[in-house]
Amino acid sequence: MRDLSKIIFCLLILFLPTMTQAQEKDKLQSPGKNFEGFALQAAVGFQPYLINSNNISVNNSQFNLPNQNYSGSSIPYFVGLSYTAAVSNQVTIGAQIEINPVNQQYVLSVLPGYAFTPDLNGYLKIAWVNALVTIDPGASQNKFSLTANGATAGIGIRQLWTPAWYGFAEVNYVRMNTFKFNSTINNVSVTGNADYSGYNVMLGIGYKF
Repeated sequence: MRDLSKIIFCLLILFLPTMTQAQEKDKLQSPGKNFEGFALQAAVGFQPYLINSNNISVNNSQFNLPNQNYSGSSIPYFVGLSYTAAVSNQVTIGAQIEINPVNQQYVLSVLPGYAFTPDLNGYLKIAWVNALVTIDPGASQNKFSLTANGATAGIGIRQLWTPAWYGFAEVNYVRMNTFKFNSTINNVSVTGNADYSGYNVMLGIGYKF
């Protein structure tokens, strides 16, 4: 019995390096597997935007004002939870939810990706957005806020620093559905439609389980 234990121990010593090398080789041959699993992440960025107001009527009458354009910028930030799976050796697919508690923004995303190397993953981002949109045209018109739905499309890249920690960068285009607004200009009630569009550049860090 003691001799059998010695033989098993010797076999483990002999085959353990081979097994480890095989696992490392599998990771190199299937880089997509390095990105599998749940992850928590946080990001901050910069977002210029443009708001086009049209069909602006005064006191719900037939009298219309000229279309107006407003531009501005914001600093969005998000915390998110995602899951990524390897579809093949290099192709990945992910799903993600992000939340911005300040403007009550929720983003649900699908993330098809491609692992260029064992630690570098590029991906597309296709998302549905629900957000509180605030418009502040200036001194002549009151600021107002409302909740609207929209969509986001973008591209990103994720770099593994360790098997768990990673950094990422994204560029996204955001467009909200046309919404109606009620406001005042120089104490005169006005209503109209508004179109919100913009883009953002985001930088973040995440932890993969």
